[in-house]
Amino acid sequence: MQAATELGTILKQLLSSDLELEAPAVAGALTVFPIMGSPAKLDVVAFADAVEEGASAKELPGGASVNDLLIHNPTARYLLLVDGEEVLGAQQNRVFDGTHLVAPGESRTVAVCCVEQGRWDGRRRRESFTASRQVADPSLRRDMCLDRSRSVDHRTVQTMVWARVAETVHFSGVASHTTALNDVYVQRDETLEETCAQIPLRPGQLGMLVFLGGRFAALDWVGHPDAFERLHPRLLRGYALKALDRPAPKRRPGKRKAQQLLDQLVVAPVRAVGDVGRAQNLAVGTPDTEDAFTGTGLAVDGELLHVSVFPG
Repeated sequence: MQAATELGTILKQLLSSDLELEAPAVAGALTVFPIMGSPAKLDVVAFADAVEEGASAKELPGGASVNDLLIHNPTARYLLLVDGEEVLGAQQNRVFDGTHLVAPGESRTVAVCCVEQGRWDGRRRRESFTASRQVADPSLRRDMCLDRSRSVDHRTVQTMVWARVAETVHFSGVASHTTALNDVYVQRDETLEETCAQIPLRPGQLGMLVFLGGRFAALDWVGHPDAFERLHPRLLRGYALKALDRPAPKRRPGKRKAQQLLDQLVVAPVRAVGDVGRAQNLAVGTPDTEDAFTGTGLAVDGELLHVSVFPG
């Protein structure tokens, strides 16, 4: 594996070579700068598209596991599963724990976290999961990144996720007898969609730099325009959930401030935390330190395919 300094250099080169911030879209407490750039060479498909082509996510055939799912990719493209992306159904709803790349024709187990503590329905164990309409909110994804950075096996502690989901359900004021994160999105759908409609996808867009109430909340980047197009509305719903009931900031960040922040992000410390096939998993930030940023990413053949960064 490459040293943190070398990986940091790669991250800087990949993200800053021709990266361009466009004028922001605003919606309530959110300020979102579209990020443009050159796409990665690898042809990938997002989960929502792959399931329409026969891909599946299922419980393990030898016995369901809260923190593992079996992914089958019969398509001719690499399947990209993004950290925090939610899937619904089977014995309980899950989110992907880390970003995973599943090769064409491959079936393999990937790490997940449960986001529906009150249901474990064995009658549905043979079901295929469906793609949800959202990626988890940036606060939950941030906490998952921090948790993994302190873990020997680079997995998130399930009890932390349950606690965060329970807090979200409680403070959102929704009814959910299974404490399901998806119930919050379903019951606040109209408000969320009103917010998301004000933040359109730009042609060729590959990422977003997001401020909530004037403060940095997330950077999300996917190096393939088709995959990002599929993930764009799902990521927005996660941002919008954190913006619910918050007032618009008195002063929004301008492009100069956003660019300064981006310049800091691309030199954040990065570590390799495992290789699977052609993919190299990356962790932004250093364990047991107070880094300014934390996050996760995936590089393939020396190219950055995905990265999400949050306040540390």
